[in-house]
Amino acid sequence: MIDTEGGLGWVNRALQIKPKSAEAYELRGRIRMEERKFEEAAKDFKQVIGLDPGLTTARLNLVTALLRLKRHEQALATAAYEEPCGCGARIPESPEAEP
Repeated sequence: MIDTEGGLGWVNRALQIKPKSAEAYELRGRIRMEERKFEEAAKDFKQVIGLDPGLTTARLNLVTALLRLKRHEQALATAAYEEPCGCGARIPESPEAEP
């Protein structure tokens, strides 16, 4: 396990300066994942998605946090999110669902 305390302090300071920074929330979520604070990490990743819905790494990290919390249905719903591009891009529910 890596030392995350210093990094968390810097990210929290960055969020005080720029409270709508999707990148800072994503980094804080990743630090919290490393610390095994999955509930807090999930909240950070949800914040990222609210600020930048197209940031797929945050969605993937949220799915991972939800799985660690054993919230399987919520993780599946998050993973099956339709992209806002309007192109209908979607993660299929099963291999058979692909055209």
